[in-house]
Amino acid sequence: MSFVHQTHILKRLIHLRGQNAEVFRPKENEFHEPDGQCQVGQYRGLFHEANGYLGTLTGEAGKTYTAKQPMFLTLYTDQLRKEDLMEIKGTRYRIIGLDNLGNLHIFLDISLEVV
Repeated sequence: MSFVHQTHILKRLIHLRGQNAEVFRPKENEFHEPDGQCQVGQYRGLFHEANGYLGTLTGEAGKTYTAKQPMFLTLYTDQLRKEDLMEIKGTRYRIIGLDNLGNLHIFLDISLEVV
C-alpha cells in the first residue's frame, strides 16, 4: 500500500506548523550511577493530546474515565528510547511509549508524561 499523498501532507504539516524538541538521555558513570545527561538529538514534530482510557469497576457496572495524554508526532527514527527526556518549549516530558504508526517506519507517535 502506498500512502504518498498522506505522507506528503503530514511531512509538510510538520515542516510548517511543527515544534522543535530536544531529547536528552540520562548517562551513567562506570559504576552505573547517574552522571548527568547527554543530548540525543533535536526533532521537529506536532505536539498533540490524545485520550487515555482507564477502566475502573464500580459494583457490576464498568466505568471508563478519559484523561488527556500529551503526545508528539514526528518522522520515524530509531534513536529514541523509553525513559528519554524530551523538552518542548521549556517543558520537560519523559517518553513512556513509542508507536511506529502502521509499522511503516514513516512516522513515530511518542507518548509523553510531564516530569
